Amino acid sequence: MRTKVFDFVARYSAYRYSAIMVGSSAMAAAAASLLALASSNLVFADQIFFEPINNTVPIVTIGNTAYRGVDRDLYSTTLFGGIPYADTVAGTSRLTVAQDPQELAGEHDGSKPGAFCTQSWAPFTFALRPTLPPRPDFSGDPTTYFSGSGSEECLTLDIYVPQGAIQRGAKLPVQVFIPGGGYAITPTLNEPDTYIGMNDHGFVSVFPRYRLGAYGLLGGSEMLAANLTNLAMRDIITAMKWVKFNIEHFGGDPNHVVMEGASAGAGAIMYLSQTEHFYHDDEPLWHGMIGNLVYSPPLLRCDHPSLQEQFDRVSRSVGCATASDKIACLRKVSSQRFLEANYEILVTNLFGVLPFGPCVDEDWILSSPNTLNQEQKPRKSLKLLAGSHVRSAVPFIPGPANYPSASDDVLLGWMRLYLPSLSEASAKAILKFYDAGVYAKKENAGYERMLDVYSDVQYNCPTYWWTEAYGEDAWKFLYAVPPGFDSADLQWFTTNGPYTPNAPDFLEDFLRAKGSFIRYLDPNPGRTGRIPEWKSFKAGNRGEMVFNLDAWGASVPRILNIPNQKVRCDAWKKITKEVPY
Repeated sequence: MRTKVFDFVARYSAYRYSAIMVGSSAMAAAAASLLALASSNLVFADQIFFEPINNTVPIVTIGNTAYRGVDRDLYSTTLFGGIPYADTVAGTSRLTVAQDPQELAGEHDGSKPGAFCTQSWAPFTFALRPTLPPRPDFSGDPTTYFSGSGSEECLTLDIYVPQGAIQRGAKLPVQVFIPGGGYAITPTLNEPDTYIGMNDHGFVSVFPRYRLGAYGLLGGSEMLAANLTNLAMRDIITAMKWVKFNIEHFGGDPNHVVMEGASAGAGAIMYLSQTEHFYHDDEPLWHGMIGNLVYSPPLLRCDHPSLQEQFDRVSRSVGCATASDKIACLRKVSSQRFLEANYEILVTNLFGVLPFGPCVDEDWILSSPNTLNQEQKPRKSLKLLAGSHVRSAVPFIPGPANYPSASDDVLLGWMRLYLPSLSEASAKAILKFYDAGVYAKKENAGYERMLDVYSDVQYNCPTYWWTEAYGEDAWKFLYAVPPGFDSADLQWFTTNGPYTPNAPDFLEDFLRAKGSFIRYLDPNPGRTGRIPEWKSFKAGNRGEMVFNLDAWGASVPRILNIPNQKVRCDAWKKITKEVPY
């Protein structure tokens, strides 16, 4: 249900977003005037943007713990925030496998979302936040993505429940949203109230947090030998087990769980669905998957020389290089010192290349997505809805001024730098699929050519291969609303997201299609009348649902077949061993 309140939130947030991203003085002035309007009615503003106001106190009791929530009357949802799904992983428990949480005898205050995990600031954020501090500092604003914000005590989840669902004993479908951020940063909040409301309050939403950067994805032979690789992936599975065992107390159905992820979160879902950790006691932990633009960085073996060098650099930075047990030593150093070691590796990496990510240990990560999607049959019990973006890799590519030419020599030089394992012969063979003559007609030709290559390798093709593997059990979409880069679609998911102005129909189309998949494992039953019939991505039908706006801001969903994407991804598929994506 849309109201004037949601329209106000949409318009205010959109102007705020545009002013920040575009730097327009006109937009900034509009944002300021709307902010003044909101401030003139403090109760109205508080109810929308700050703490929920309600005297009702929902309580869910599990064992000896009473989980106290808070009703968000404006959205007809109830929040149970900051619930621990695992024991501490801070201090001397750093770099350990998360264990079940200790039972709390008493009351847990769930009126606020949990703390987010320590943010491992990413180099490409200089493009968006040029005023970042020169060094990480725990005293920074906890609502930003600066290094140091967040906490090591972060393995918690937030649950958003339609009001009344618990009281009436409902068993609603469950969405578990895995945030992205390149395994370096994650959003502070999810707040899916609008998402839930747009779908008849027909599902429960869970938002877990997982460890980032070196805290959760440190590689090296020592970590591999100690069975401590891919800790972030293990966190996600630990959270999924908590959901399976406990979500029914919060009005959810543990036998109807859909994992939804954005960017790195979508990649994590793809990786984990291919492992035996998908099961618990022979039962699947989830039943459907939504992948909003899979982010799949190079997947190297965990003891690869480059990952070993990362481990050694962290050890040297904190004074553990000569320790007989380097992992034990890393657990003893202060949080600040460990963070600084993490930071020093991040800032010396190539622009847009995030050093800490999943690695192949043949347990939590089996192989590259292309190899797995070709060799392994998909889970027959799973359904998939996956999408890519029109300009996926914009945050990862230096600006157009750096690459004015679209010549082969310029692109080959860039590929040697960013794809060092790619042979010269394979690089030249790939070039013909990104014809320089076509790009020469475009503004910023060199930049656009590189953007397409990087987008395909790291985003579009992993998403395409995943969808192709699931075939008749999968549906594919393309998010085409400008600016169309990684995570730009997140503005529609969150209640206080910066929705594009005057696009209520798009909000409804986009969220209803995804919500239909959450509720029915099919995007068709709950879709709006503007969306045409959406057929699965089986052989003979490679149609994608394109979500976009027209020049007047109206939603114009339509089915398109995009043959160039298949041709280019088939070309990359042939050289998978050289480019482990």
